[in-house]
Amino acid sequence: MAAWLHSWGVRNHQQKRSDFCNHLNAIGISAHEAQKGRPEELFRENHEISIGLIHLQDPHIDWANVVQGNYRGRLPGDLLFMRTLGQPFYYRVWYGVYDPNLKLATPSLVFRSKRLRSLKLIGRAFDVSWYNELQPVVLEPMTSDPEVKAHLIQSGVDVEIMAFPDGYWIISNREAARPPSKQIWECYQAVAQGLKRSSRGMDPDNFI
Repeated sequence: MAAWLHSWGVRNHQQKRSDFCNHLNAIGISAHEAQKGRPEELFRENHEISIGLIHLQDPHIDWANVVQGNYRGRLPGDLLFMRTLGQPFYYRVWYGVYDPNLKLATPSLVFRSKRLRSLKLIGRAFDVSWYNELQPVVLEPMTSDPEVKAHLIQSGVDVEIMAFPDGYWIISNREAARPPSKQIWECYQAVAQGLKRSSRGMDPDNFI
C-alpha cells in the first residue's frame, strides 16, 4: 500500500492513469485507456480535472474517470489531510454506470453512504445510512437492499454517488489514492446493480 501511495504521488498524469489501468487488469477487470477528450471526462466535480478515461469490459461499470482535484474545493475537514501530506491536490476515480431507466429532472443528485458502528470510530459496522448534503435521507430501495448493505459493510468503504440527466450514475469513494481491491470492486458492482434496480419505473427525485 505504501509503495502505491508513493508512486501515485510522484508520477505524472499519464503514468498515474496507466498505473491505475494496469492495476485493474491485475485484479481481473479488463481495462484499456481511452483517447483523451471523451465527453465522459466531464462527469466530475467542478474543482476537479480529468486526466483520462479508462474503458472497462465489465457487465455493470462502463468506465473509470481518473481525476485530479484541489483540496480548496473540498470540505474543511479535508484540509487537515492536505497539510499532513503536504500536497495541495488529490487524485481519485469516478466510475460510470449507464442506466437507460435513469430519469432526472434536476441538474444532478448527490448522496453518500455512511456505515453505522456499534461504537463510534472503533466499533463494528452493522448498518448503512444514506445522506444528501450531510442530512439523513430515505433512499429506497437502496436502503433496504441487503446485497448492497452487506458489500458496503464487508468492504469497509463509504461511497459517494452522483446521478445525471444523461442517464449515468457515477460512483466513487472520497479516499484519495486508494486503488480498489477485488473486494472493493465487487462492492462497486453491487452498488451499480442496486442503483439500476432502484431506477426501474422510478424517478430518482422521489428517492429523497
